[in-house]
Amino acid sequence: MKNIFFNFSTLNTDYTFSTLSKMLTFIIVIAIFFIFISDFKDTLKVFMSAYIFFIIILISSYLSGDISIMIYFLFALSLMNVQNELIVKRILLTQLFAVGIIVFLYILKIIPESVSTRYGITRYSLGFNHPGHISTFFLYIVMEYVYLSKRNIKTIVWVFIWIVMFFLNKFTDGRTAFFCFLIYVFLLILTKFQVTKKVIYVSNIVLPFFYIIISLYIAAKMKMDNLYYFLDNIFSGRLYFMKLFYDNYGISLFGKHLITVTTYQSHLSSGTTAQVLDSFYLSLLIKYGLLFLIIFLWIVTKANKTFFKYNQVELLLMLFITLLFSFIANIATLVEVNCVFLLFFKKNKYLFDKGKFKIGL
Repeated sequence: MKNIFFNFSTLNTDYTFSTLSKMLTFIIVIAIFFIFISDFKDTLKVFMSAYIFFIIILISSYLSGDISIMIYFLFALSLMNVQNELIVKRILLTQLFAVGIIVFLYILKIIPESVSTRYGITRYSLGFNHPGHISTFFLYIVMEYVYLSKRNIKTIVWVFIWIVMFFLNKFTDGRTAFFCFLIYVFLLILTKFQVTKKVIYVSNIVLPFFYIIISLYIAAKMKMDNLYYFLDNIFSGRLYFMKLFYDNYGISLFGKHLITVTTYQSHLSSGTTAQVLDSFYLSLLIKYGLLFLIIFLWIVTKANKTFFKYNQVELLLMLFITLLFSFIANIATLVEVNCVFLLFFKKNKYLFDKGKFKIGL
């Protein structure tokens, strides 16, 4: 919740709370680490594997200056013996509360909004520091709710969901979240057919490798011709920044600190233009490093196999949307946005059995 307030809203516009945010993050990380150590009940092999992953992620976090992957990793370890439904329920309630408070503060004019334009369309952020954030949160709130409700959702609820999504798309122009929502609903309907589950499973294997290859080609080989500028225009300048960061930093083993300027920061300082590497897959190669890329691919493979084995279709679909979305947004390692990678690292089969836990929504 702290990250949603300080990192995604305009509450911290002048970075007054940056020191407080870092202190709270440090305290949270230490607390999670001690919870894991005190509650660890697994084999030495699992402990040593976790320790090696921890060292690699620690180095990558230090060199990149980004501890989001460290926080995600520690959360996953500390929640090994917690039912998935309980994890998702807590995250869903946290997101609903935080997003609701941010919008409420915006309506009361206590916090400002970030207004921008794209192709002549005015984008309103509704209290967030980027217009696309609220749509992204709502997308994940919907997917989490579908998972918890076992898809037993009344028609009136679906009508409400569609109205909210159309409203957000109208005022924030969050195209990526809206398109992912359409794909999600379409595939959700088709998952009653067994073949759809298999198609999603195979897609989750192919997508990361496909996007990594495409990202490298765009950054290193693609000529800046008419096709390049056409695609760059469609993706709001992301192709240009992929080339820019690749040329300036290159690929690294453990990661590098990238100097970036967010869209909101550029609005606060006149004459400053945004410089952000939104592609998560290229960030894996440049910002986080090749070793973390290997860890991430292992995590995706393990999660995909686990969800498929225990017939967790909703989680398979959530993983697919996350992998799809991550081509143009760094959300895969943000635990406050995406919880899907917390839900596979389980020792006991019963933790995947929805019948064992009453949702109580």
